[in-house]
Amino acid sequence: MTRLRLVAILFGLAAALPLQSNDVLLLYDGPRESSEAFKSARYIQNALDHFTSVSSKELLPASTFRSEALKGKDVVVVVCEEGQPDFPAALIEDLAAFPGRIVWLHMHVDRLLDPHGRRWGLATGIISNVPTWKSATREERFLKKIRASRI
Repeated sequence: MTRLRLVAILFGLAAALPLQSNDVLLLYDGPRESSEAFKSARYIQNALDHFTSVSSKELLPASTFRSEALKGKDVVVVVCEEGQPDFPAALIEDLAAFPGRIVWLHMHVDRLLDPHGRRWGLATGIISNVPTWKSATREERFLKKIRASRI
């Protein structure tokens, strides 16, 4: 993860945190200690120590999520970097009903938006008929083409 990307994430988190005291739940996919999502979530957990508006932080793998984990939480940060995350069925439904703020980083936000995105005025869809464009790197020119993809 580049520094610029991490700085952008921290500014996004700061915007998501209201001024009053907050309890934050950080969920990540993949194995503890070895996945990129764990490393990112751990970095965010450490960075949140610098915000006086954060009173507590809990770091959990998404695969072990239980509904009780949301009790008393004000903000949920979900970090997904695995190809096929192992989410419990209750996770998406509980997040959709969660009254606090949700910060979803990296991949698989469609798992939340497909069934519940309209609640927040968001939806996923298929991009089609995207024109091609030319890109140049130094003196070398090449044609890029986007295939239809799901967003």
